[in-house]
This record gives sequence, C-alpha cells and structure tokens, in this order.
Amino acid sequence: MAKKLGNSAEAYLGTAKVASTVAIYWNDGTRAVTESKAQRPLNSRPEAFPGELGVASCRITCERDKADTNGQLALIAAQLAGTSVTLSVYPEGKTTGNEMWSGTAFVTDCGEVTLKNNELPGYDFKITFSGDITKGVAA
Repeated sequence: MAKKLGNSAEAYLGTAKVASTVAIYWNDGTRAVTESKAQRPLNSRPEAFPGELGVASCRITCERDKADTNGQLALIAAQLAGTSVTLSVYPEGKTTGNEMWSGTAFVTDCGEVTLKNNELPGYDFKITFSGDITKGVAA
C-alpha cells in the first residue's frame, strides 16, 4: 500500500529534480503479513506468514510545468517510448544525510489532473520499479 510522503519530499530523474511536485506516494514493496485461513478452524490463533515480496512503486503528482524538460517532460517521453528512467526519491528532501531510495523504473501511466479547486493543470505519474531499489543517504 502506498503512503503519502511529507511536503518536503523530492523526486529526481538522474540529477534533474521533477519540478512543482504537489505529492509523492511511495510503496517500497515490502512483504505484508498474511493470515492462513486454513488454520482458522483448527485453532483460535491462525498461522501468520509473510506474503510475496511486492514491487516498489511511486506516484508523483505535480503542477504542469512545460519548461521542466528534464523532469516532467522526460517522464512523459519515457512513458510514450516505453523506456526506463533512473528515479531517486528523497522522503525528507535532498539534504545531506537524509534517506534516499533509487532504482531503474518505468512510467506505467501518465494522466492529466486538475489541482487547486479545478484551476491549475497538473500531471499524475504512476511509476513501477524494475528490480530492487537501493536505499541510501543523500550526499
């Protein structure tokens, strides 16, 4: 399940910041604990075990910025071409020592949205990571 990151969260394609970000949602693909229904009739404490490892994903909502060629427009171009991008997410901002998640990803959907009382155009990017994500700290 994706969780909304705080207001200081930032997303980067390589070294280019995705401009005018309104919200970033993150799902690191961790295993959820699953309850075995088969054990329920046999005892009062069902067996619990980790489910399958999910795939990390991200959703970025931003105000439309036609000048953001290395951020928003690069995400749109990657989605249209079916090519991967290198995406880094900084949940607390790109300040030295802050946590960072990064990896190779594909834009699986790009939709137009209206923000701020139906007055401001924006984009909503849905991104799925290919393979493992790297967790580190901002330099």
